[in-house]
Amino acid sequence: EPEDFSFYEKMKVPPPTWCPQCRIHRRFIWRNERVLFRRPDSLTGKDIFSGFPLQVKANIYEEEYWRSDAFDPMEYGRDYDFSKSFFEQFHDLLYSVPWPSRAIQFCVNSDYINQADYCKNTYLVHDAGHIENSAYIVRANYIKDSFDMLDVASNELSYDSTLVADGYRVLYSVDCIECNDIWLSKDLHGCSHCIGSAGLRGKSYFIFNKAYSKEEYSKEFEKLKLHTYSGLEAARKKAYEIWQKTPVKFYRGKLLVDCVADNALRSKNCKECWDIREVKDLKFCQIVVGDATDSYDYSVWGVNASQMYECMCCGDQADQIKFCFDCWPNCNNLEYSMMCRSSSDLFGCVGLKRKQYCVLNKQYTKEQYENLVGRIKKQMEELPFTDSRGRVYKYGEFF
Repeated sequence: EPEDFSFYEKMKVPPPTWCPQCRIHRRFIWRNERVLFRRPDSLTGKDIFSGFPLQVKANIYEEEYWRSDAFDPMEYGRDYDFSKSFFEQFHDLLYSVPWPSRAIQFCVNSDYINQADYCKNTYLVHDAGHIENSAYIVRANYIKDSFDMLDVASNELSYDSTLVADGYRVLYSVDCIECNDIWLSKDLHGCSHCIGSAGLRGKSYFIFNKAYSKEEYSKEFEKLKLHTYSGLEAARKKAYEIWQKTPVKFYRGKLLVDCVADNALRSKNCKECWDIREVKDLKFCQIVVGDATDSYDYSVWGVNASQMYECMCCGDQADQIKFCFDCWPNCNNLEYSMMCRSSSDLFGCVGLKRKQYCVLNKQYTKEQYENLVGRIKKQMEELPFTDSRGRVYKYGEFF
């Protein structure tokens, strides 16, 4: 579309050569959402948990040690060799610099989590932020005292539910927004005290889509015996029958303006996106939340991120990030970099922290950096890299 080419021109990148679906697959190859692997620490040999399996032939350090200043990733820096392609040199650097075992920050008593921040007293929490006293949570933000939740936001005392936002005591339910005291329900908005219902808006005291008074509701609630296994299973069976009979909206989305998206909430001008919340001006993006804007082909995270292109797991005060993986927080103007923290103006770097004007983990002045990066981009166009499967890569393609 015309606006696509305007975006590529603004980002100073060539148009992509892969279709949107294949570009998604290429990015998500790097993504491990919810599995921890036991493997030896490359420094001490001690068994640790990591998001990378043993098949990944990289040096993996325990996250706390990697985050410290105990080693300097700049020691792995090297001069750029114009007789070789960029991707060959970047690949060699990538598997030389140690990787962090997990991607976490500001967590307390939460040893078995990954891709998470601001967690306290949590267990097996992944791709999440601001979680407290909870376990078995995936893709979530601002959750307290909840278990077994997927793709949820701003919930408390909830259990075994999916696609729930702004809720309190939501149990065994799917796709409920701004609800409280909900059992076994689907597609509710602004409801309270409902059991086994579907498709309701702004309703209270409903059981199997039938209205009751407050007093009648209390009596029927007791009769269902939802505190017992037999009572819960009987109610679940009847609730699922209600779900099957209730018309289903052709997409999941609420409070959207000019969007073509699924599982979207409070967003504007987003096209071909899914799993987004409180974002605007995005296209071909997935699992992005929290004031992200003006980005294409961006997967996982957000939080005050703008002008992101072909990135995976980058965010938290990020701007002008291209072809990067796991770069956060407070990063800007990064290209082809991985696992960098609080840095700017990097090209082809791995594991750097609080650095600027570096190429292949080697320091340059601003003028040297800009000149070298310009020459490398030109070479990448003239000398593309072909991998073992015959796929051709040049500047403008995620690796």
